[in-house]
Amino acid sequence: MTRRTLLKSLAVVATAGSLVLAGQAQARELRMAPGVPPAHPAYDPMFTEFAERLAEKTDGDLAGSLLGTEVANIGNMRNAIRSGLVEVGLFLPAYFPADLPEINLVGDLAFLGTNPHAMGRR
Repeated sequence: MTRRTLLKSLAVVATAGSLVLAGQAQARELRMAPGVPPAHPAYDPMFTEFAERLAEKTDGDLAGSLLGTEVANIGNMRNAIRSGLVEVGLFLPAYFPADLPEINLVGDLAFLGTNPHAMGRR
């Protein structure tokens, strides 16, 4: 076998292999962290129901595994999401007013008037 034939054969095998791998849909399991203990409503039913229905609604393409507060809690959720440790998490911008002043602006406006519902609307 000549060198040129060998290179062509390797190219064909590599292309065919990549097409086979690309054609197989892999289910992806998302790391989900409610950031609260299991007794909290944000954990059950919010995150448990979401994890159950995720696979159903995506035809098995996505699934979720719940992580406990020892991995990520409300206080460190911003860093956990940012670092990629958690892919789905309960993120409350009000916990980080100095880091996210623009997001908290609407909530802060509610304190300026006498009717917080009117002040918080656009």
